[in-house]
Amino acid sequence: MFKVVKRTHEPRWFPVLQGETIYVGQLVSMGLTTAGYGVKALGAASGGGGIGSDVVPWGVVTGINNKVMTYNSTYHTYSTLGVQSQASQVARITSPAFVGVEGFSKADPMPYVLVDRLDSTTQIKGTIFNATYGTAITKYTNTTQSTTGAAVTTAAVGNTPLGYNKILYAIDGKNAGLYRGEGSGTSTTSHVPDTYWPYDVEEGDKFKIVFLSLGTVKAQFDTASTCIIAEPDYSSNYWWLDVDLINLEKDGEEYAIFRFNPLTFLGVR
Repeated sequence: MFKVVKRTHEPRWFPVLQGETIYVGQLVSMGLTTAGYGVKALGAASGGGGIGSDVVPWGVVTGINNKVMTYNSTYHTYSTLGVQSQASQVARITSPAFVGVEGFSKADPMPYVLVDRLDSTTQIKGTIFNATYGTAITKYTNTTQSTTGAAVTTAAVGNTPLGYNKILYAIDGKNAGLYRGEGSGTSTTSHVPDTYWPYDVEEGDKFKIVFLSLGTVKAQFDTASTCIIAEPDYSSNYWWLDVDLINLEKDGEEYAIFRFNPLTFLGVR
């Protein structure tokens, strides 16, 4: 999931778009492009920088105004559902029951979520998974020794990477714990770092490979915008992120700290 680690706005309550299931820790959008009144999942980018759908990141959900929380075992967090009909709203008075929120009538039964608003200076921590939330990042085995540290050779990665938009983390071997960013190459099997590994890369050494790097890079989220995808097809659809940190050390807890590039917030293009 996502979490704001350097806040630039005070959190505020916003209504949930009818029919939308919203999760704590989810990236959301709001406004004209949500085709309704309320927040919805930001989702995966459509087009370069999300321009295809003109969707702008609005914030990260941090709270829900339900008295009785609904736990989601897939995303390991709480969720709420936007409702539309009169009957569904009135039913919320007793189940799950709700708490009135600041900025709106305390008697309004419409679902609301607390959102940490974003801009291009807001730092966000996002978990990294392979294809879908909770799916472990693939570990690749080097198949060819490199005595110069100039290459890692593996089975094919999930999609074709972009030059300078991929990072490798050495799990074991002489280079254990080190990171190297990919150079200009786009091979799915031969990974040539811009700066070579300082020690020999031995046959059998294991690596994690993620289609991210430090600085301004292309990236993609899952359709529910609950995580960063490790090996996306970002040839046409991607978000522009300004990445400050990548940590791939602990299995299942890999993450990046990033900001959305300023161009992402140009809602009127």
